[in-house]
Amino acid sequence: MARTLRNLMLNILSGIFVLIGTLSAYAQGSQNEWTTERVISSQMKLRYHWLGVNGGFETVTLIEAVQNHRVIKSVAISGQPVFNETVTRVAFPNCWDGGCSKKIRILDLSTLSELSPIQFEKESFVAVSWEGEKRLKVEMGRMNFDEKTEIKVYDFN
Repeated sequence: MARTLRNLMLNILSGIFVLIGTLSAYAQGSQNEWTTERVISSQMKLRYHWLGVNGGFETVTLIEAVQNHRVIKSVAISGQPVFNETVTRVAFPNCWDGGCSKKIRILDLSTLSELSPIQFEKESFVAVSWEGEKRLKVEMGRMNFDEKTEIKVYDFN
């Protein structure tokens, strides 16, 4: 009896240690962070800070303008970048497995300034694409069977 109880306790303790180790590894491995850079002139580059979450979307969280190895301007952002044809503007829908936020932020990459965002009344699934350099097409998908898909086009002059 004592031996059986001892074995049971050892099995429970080893199970707890395995569970703690697994949870720790999952917590450390569930988010990945990295940066990418894009040269926009001989003097300037943009550095994108990314966050990848297991089961989610790869998301840009910060953009920095770097000149002579120094950050001269930064913009905190959250979303999946969609660049126009000339890579001078970028839209940031912020989506996850259950839909997208009600706001799409737009940046002019030559000045790292924010243009007027696109705002919706409710969260929805969206597909975003550029038509040329200054025209953004947003297709709002339906969240349930009663809703219809809607397409809107926005001009950014």
